[in-house]
Amino acid sequence: PRLAHDIRELLESEDLTTTGLIVAPMRLYFRSRPIRGGIWGPQRDHALLARVGGVSFSSRVHDGLDLRPGYDIIAIPLRDGNVIHHRWMRGYRQLVRRHRRYVHHEGRKRHAAGERFAPSMLIRAPIAAAYCAFVTRRGYRDGPRGVVLAALWSWYQAACVLALRRHQRDARPAGP
Repeated sequence: PRLAHDIRELLESEDLTTTGLIVAPMRLYFRSRPIRGGIWGPQRDHALLARVGGVSFSSRVHDGLDLRPGYDIIAIPLRDGNVIHHRWMRGYRQLVRRHRRYVHHEGRKRHAAGERFAPSMLIRAPIAAAYCAFVTRRGYRDGPRGVVLAALWSWYQAACVLALRRHQRDARPAGP
């Protein structure tokens, strides 16, 4: 009810001629409990309404929408009770299964975006991902669950690097 009120108020009061995207606060739940830190938490803005001509989809799987020049974002501020509650994942098995599906697409999209594999990426990417998920984005706030989620994010990033390597190898022209 509170979020609906805020949306209605925004639509009635704002000039939306240059608005490409309206975002609202969202809270993800893992195993029916809110995520308080890490890559997937805590509250973050999520696309609620997008103008077709004002945004374009990113070439990367998890990068979302890119705002086109001349358009802006309006963010509905976080207030008591106006958050989107997203029951994101039921458990670890579902999380791993879903992210396994994304890996192939992510490797292809990274290659198409001009990213190229280097052996050092196999070490750098998962370490940086784990550090970001657990320290920078405060995954430690979720306790043992935060450790596991950071480890899964690290695994996902390593798998994406390997998928990039596969796509790069497969895209090479055949020899003479």
